[in-house]
Amino acid sequence: MEVLTRKLVKYDTDGMELYFTDPATSTAILPRVNGQYKDFIQATKLAAPSSQRGHNTDIVPKLTELMNKYFLDLRRDWPKSARMRTIYVLTDGIWAASTDRSVDDFFCYQLRRLHESCQSDTSSNYVSQDGERKKIVRPLTVQFIQLGFDADATQRFKRLDEQFVLGGYK
Repeated sequence: MEVLTRKLVKYDTDGMELYFTDPATSTAILPRVNGQYKDFIQATKLAAPSSQRGHNTDIVPKLTELMNKYFLDLRRDWPKSARMRTIYVLTDGIWAASTDRSVDDFFCYQLRRLHESCQSDTSSNYVSQDGERKKIVRPLTVQFIQLGFDADATQRFKRLDEQFVLGGYK
């Protein structure tokens, strides 16, 4: 976590955020620039589940929360929030409490929502650069980073990638 955070923090000048999918974990790190990687390591230790046995993760509620926050920020805090964002999801991909259908439905809905938002002519889809308005082509990226070697999870990520490319989303 420390190595990854040190590498990524230089790309996010206004600070990174850290959230966990376990509903029993309230630990989170809100945007802060200085000393962030140490905070991330500490938060990861605090958020560790007490036991891996029987621990069922549902990825959809936390991603829904993050997407809703993204759209709310975009509307509320224009133009500061009108920048490209990346959500890095560090996961083993074993989402025992999520069905493939619920994950597919979530992403299909959010991709349509994002696509419709980008197609509108509202100012929230533009970034001002040197007095010039530039349409955001890819305002949000979700990048899954698989931890571990679960074959079913690997297949799930491959299926999601292929499904979105076939659907016209890259």
